[in-house]
Amino acid sequence: DDHDHRNEHAIKLDYQIHSNHTLSFSYDNSRSNLSEWAVFAGRPFLDQVRGFASRRLGWISSLNWTWAISNRVVNDVRGGMNRLLVLRPPAKYGGRYFNDEIQIYGTMADRFPQFRGIPDVVTAGYETIGTGGTQFNYNQAYTFNDTISMALGNHNVKAGFLFYQKGQNTYFGPNRRGTFQFSGAFSGDSFADFLLGIPAETDVAVVQVDNDGSATHHKGYAQD
Repeated sequence: DDHDHRNEHAIKLDYQIHSNHTLSFSYDNSRSNLSEWAVFAGRPFLDQVRGFASRRLGWISSLNWTWAISNRVVNDVRGGMNRLLVLRPPAKYGGRYFNDEIQIYGTMADRFPQFRGIPDVVTAGYETIGTGGTQFNYNQAYTFNDTISMALGNHNVKAGFLFYQKGQNTYFGPNRRGTFQFSGAFSGDSFADFLLGIPAETDVAVVQVDNDGSATHHKGYAQD
């Protein structure tokens, strides 16, 4: 598939500042694109049309400083940061979003274009139609670690401190375009109810930030 690809680049640098000081840096960058085809009744809904265009972006970086204080004492300081972005919007159909084509309004997709797509249509006994859940995920983490190692006679002693902070902002979009359920209550067949345009039940979710927070941890340790 011409639309599916992944690129990843990494670099690592080591620098000897002094005979007892070493500095290291690493960086990794990854990007991937994945096309998810809209399939109905075992076949693509429209030729050359994708249901979703998923995109993942990731960054990982770290910095490490090692100080050999003596032949028995070594101090190691590390810091790092990583970030992951997951973007999963519905793909456009012919330059326009599909729910505009069928003119179904009054859902949260009117206010938030990233949630537009095909509404969920459930017909009992038949295949369900719908774009699926939209996802926007922004995660990041920061770490700092300081460790000192000492050789004391027959003992190898280690002590250190760890700082860790994680943030997550997640938007999930199930049922943002509305759900139409046809049970056959009116005609005796769910698909016939669908053709008549008489659903047994309709509902829509209210969009909100599903997860928007952060957590911070501080830890210390000693080991012999």
